[in-house]
Amino acid sequence: MQRPFGSSSSPAKPYFTIRMREPPVRQAPTGHDRFQGYTGRLDLRLEVVSEYLHVGGGGIDVTGPQGREHAYHTFARRDGQLVIPGTSIKGAVRAVLEAISNSCVGVAGRREDAGRDHRRCQNTGALCPACRIFGTTGWRGRAHFPDAAPVGDVQAQVVKIADLWRPRPTKARKFYRSGQFRKLDPRPERNHRFLEAVPKGSVFATSLVFENASAAEMSLLLRAMGLDAARDASPTAAFWVKLGGAKPRCFGAVSFRPLALRLVGPGASLVRDLARGGSPQPVEERLREWLRETSLLHEPSWREFREQSGRPGDGYCPEGLY
Repeated sequence: MQRPFGSSSSPAKPYFTIRMREPPVRQAPTGHDRFQGYTGRLDLRLEVVSEYLHVGGGGIDVTGPQGREHAYHTFARRDGQLVIPGTSIKGAVRAVLEAISNSCVGVAGRREDAGRDHRRCQNTGALCPACRIFGTTGWRGRAHFPDAAPVGDVQAQVVKIADLWRPRPTKARKFYRSGQFRKLDPRPERNHRFLEAVPKGSVFATSLVFENASAAEMSLLLRAMGLDAARDASPTAAFWVKLGGAKPRCFGAVSFRPLALRLVGPGASLVRDLARGGSPQPVEERLREWLRETSLLHEPSWREFREQSGRPGDGYCPEGLY
């Protein structure tokens, strides 16, 4: 059961924490010198399920009638087209995977303390599950996401939100819940900003590209995208992943939907598979098979994450500063 985190009259702070327990289990990573395990591509549809998604492009533009223009932060683009950078998707998925596998904290701010045991892996011969999959300094990862392109006519809107404060330091992993966003009066005012965002229902196409992954690693990747499956049931969203900016304002909840799977394997068909991008696989059957493998899953953190993450509709995010 998902827990609501506030009401329209008294919203609570829209984040939760996952405790860092015992030290990560660090092992030698799988090499890149030969095919082993699973190599291929899982095609995905990424759908915005919160009211808005904002992935910053680093630019500023202006909108409004002449003489009363106001600036806004632009959405990411490539060749003039809206796009969700693959690095943004990877960062969001990696953060969840780090938590549910009890891995190191890959990115920590200067004021954040991950604790000695959970600092980023330094020895490439002994890496936590997240660093073995996504890589770290001196070691190339074996999973990545291409940039996500819009499917159909995706139009961005300029939305007003209250300014965001720098989060307070914590020794736990912090994640933002999904919830409802309430629109503000569009007039410019102090302590507010404008963002270019895509609305609920916008769909983007991307893929998970993986190399030499074990079944347990594929299970972690699927779960970090919010997917789970009961026995003999189709994989479905257990929670929404939070992506992009303005997450404290309930922006950025997305769901991942698998569409097609191709695998490349050693043997007589290797050259043909490489030329064709892999052999098609029964996607639901294979995903259920992978999800049954839980040897790398940190069960207490997985249960804690599912129980606390919430879904849109589970309450309102705060409108003002907090």
